[in-house]
Amino acid sequence: MTPTLMTMTLVIGVIFTFVNGLNNGSTLIAVASVGTGITLLGATGTLGVGLIIAPLLLGTRVATTVASGLVAAQGASAAQVLLIGVVVAMTVVVMLNWRGLPTSLTLATVGGVVGAGAGALLPVAWGEVGLVILLGVVAPLLVALGSSLLVRTVASLLSHRLLRSRLRVVSCAGFVLQALAYATNDGQRMLAVFAAGLGISGPVVVHAPELVGIALIFCAGAAIGSSRVARTLRRRLTLPSSLDALTAELASTISALAGSSIGVPVSMTQTTTAGLAGARSAVGWRRVRWEEAARLVGAWAITLPTSVALAAGVAKIAVLAR
Repeated sequence: MTPTLMTMTLVIGVIFTFVNGLNNGSTLIAVASVGTGITLLGATGTLGVGLIIAPLLLGTRVATTVASGLVAAQGASAAQVLLIGVVVAMTVVVMLNWRGLPTSLTLATVGGVVGAGAGALLPVAWGEVGLVILLGVVAPLLVALGSSLLVRTVASLLSHRLLRSRLRVVSCAGFVLQALAYATNDGQRMLAVFAAGLGISGPVVVHAPELVGIALIFCAGAAIGSSRVARTLRRRLTLPSSLDALTAELASTISALAGSSIGVPVSMTQTTTAGLAGARSAVGWRRVRWEEAARLVGAWAITLPTSVALAAGVAKIAVLAR
């Protein structure tokens, strides 16, 4: 790998990490602020610590899938595929957000990487890609359904005076688990990009100093975007209660951990949003702004094919330009 390509990949990795914080971290913080009353500093710090310790303790299986499990490439080819994939992913997310359609950076990244690999005529693991797509479709539906059922159980448990008095503590514990789940799944896309920039092939290996740097960049983006995302959630989708937020956190955490166990990335922004809608629908269907929910689903639906097409075109041009 040339020094220029390595430098470009690492620079894009920094930008990509910041965008992940801006897009994903801010959503998790916005929901946690409702469910726990946790401060911005506390929520951001929790996510940062999770990003540092979870890969060290629980492994980097999802990062390895993104780095080398979707497209068979090594060295410079792997770096080029990830470079094109994440640039296209960020472009698609920005374009859709500019049109008022917030979407999943996970879907965009998977689409970008797969499209770049196909455009560069590299072998694509279509079975693995199909599993990622299947889980991307099924996970939000299951989380929404699970939240609508789980919210009743949680409400029943919290009817006991002792538990109700400790709702804040329970909610904070739920957010800690969610932060760890994010770091073992959705958050590992960032590790994959840095691994490619450093020329790491095969299983992604991480070290504490690198993780600290990634966490700091991510937290900066999360802190900046949290207030904007909180306003968007309240205005566009629903007005969540503490119970809704806690239920959505628990359901999305289970979904992310399930994906991590098989090395498949799951969008926590998707599942958390779906969990909020499911929890509110259990109270009453009119409590959810379904028109806005449909717009979100529509944005998710076009994200993957758009990213694949754009990345394939860019990679094809790069191949012809050699």
